[in-house]
Amino acid sequence: MFFCAVFTAFTAILVTLALSKVPFLEPVSDSVMDWDFTDLAHNEGSKNQEEIDDRIVLVNISEADVLDREGIALLLKEISRHQPKVIGLDVFFSNPQDYLKDSLLTQVISEIKDIVMVARYFPGKDSIEMSHPMFSSNMKQGLANLEYDRQGTIRKIINRGAYQEDTFRSFASEVVKYYDSEAASEFNERNLEWEWINYQGNTSSFLTLDYFDTSFSVVKDKIVLVGYLGKEIEIGKSIREGIPHKYYTPLKTLWYNKQLPDMYGVVIHANAIKMILDRKYVHSRWFIDEISNMVLIVMAVVLFYFLLQKFTRRYNILARALSLTIIGLVIGMSVFFFKTFHLKIELSFTVLVLLFLPDCLEFYATYFTPAYDRFSNTIRSWLKYSVIVILFSPYILSLVFGYELIANADDPTFRIIFFLISFLWLLAYSTGVVVYGVKKHFEKEGRGFENKNIN
Repeated sequence: MFFCAVFTAFTAILVTLALSKVPFLEPVSDSVMDWDFTDLAHNEGSKNQEEIDDRIVLVNISEADVLDREGIALLLKEISRHQPKVIGLDVFFSNPQDYLKDSLLTQVISEIKDIVMVARYFPGKDSIEMSHPMFSSNMKQGLANLEYDRQGTIRKIINRGAYQEDTFRSFASEVVKYYDSEAASEFNERNLEWEWINYQGNTSSFLTLDYFDTSFSVVKDKIVLVGYLGKEIEIGKSIREGIPHKYYTPLKTLWYNKQLPDMYGVVIHANAIKMILDRKYVHSRWFIDEISNMVLIVMAVVLFYFLLQKFTRRYNILARALSLTIIGLVIGMSVFFFKTFHLKIELSFTVLVLLFLPDCLEFYATYFTPAYDRFSNTIRSWLKYSVIVILFSPYILSLVFGYELIANADDPTFRIIFFLISFLWLLAYSTGVVVYGVKKHFEKEGRGFENKNIN
């Protein structure tokens, strides 16, 4: 049985990886892999959240042709007059423009005591991009980097970056430092380079004001984030869709297509700030993902094995039903751990493997076992141990490099080695099928599941 479990698990993993690279199937596999099961928890949480978080106020600066730098300066001055705890300015001022307007903006920014400006960190180049020195000199900077997944969904923010012997922190944590220093310190003590964002809602989950509003008295003792929220705000949603500064997030309503971007960058930072204030961090470790995937796949193989032993004639129907049931349990488990413990376990790969496991086990029983029985004991023993080594090589590599490196390795040497292993294994499959076909032709032996002795 052990060899059967090893063979079947590796077969399903190999088939999944191979089919995920087929051009016309790649969009489907990418959609499934991009559909993080915790998105269900994010969406459910945002729908159930009825209260607006009044600790954070979002202020829209509209577009440059509506509100220029002079307008932003006057807006900041008006907000500052009402004494917020901190102002987070999610706007880049790359180059000087109009001297008088730039001078006014510089003066206003310098007069505001508690203000944080955004910066971009480039790890590979070991550099940081800030607003022009006339605006950002001697100002507190926070890193505003957002990390995309393979499909362009924002799931992480940067937490720290080293530059010229200085350590820069995220824009969100720098803003929180002025409002709740203990919460910011606790977050920074995690010392992760990137942090998953625990999304709670879109613009409707926060107090939102437009630049032309006259009710800025509500910002007193609050966190104010100034950034782009569309030309105008209407019931927590921008009138214009598909415009710059808007991104895909896990709160998108449909997982199977991209629709239009659903959240502005400043709202993403607001979600990160809320996560830090509430201390609802997302806990995720790559080794937990790898171990969970391996254990679930092996357990599934064992279940399918006993199903084939006990219900051979109805195996196909029962195996599909069991596969769908396990997939449902895996998704439910992933959502439960995320909602209850904020523990993120990536099990999308397991779900894809479960789709192919029943057929892989049937292939083992129908084709491989008869051919395998004809080998001598010496060759059988060598093949058994070599298969075990080949099976666990992807997991050994994944423990060292992570699954993403295996699936999307950019190193040509690594790809050659990985696909060479795959080719050799497919060659072994082909040999087994040919041997079995020859045996069946000469012996005229019809074998059903009833007569199989599965090792």
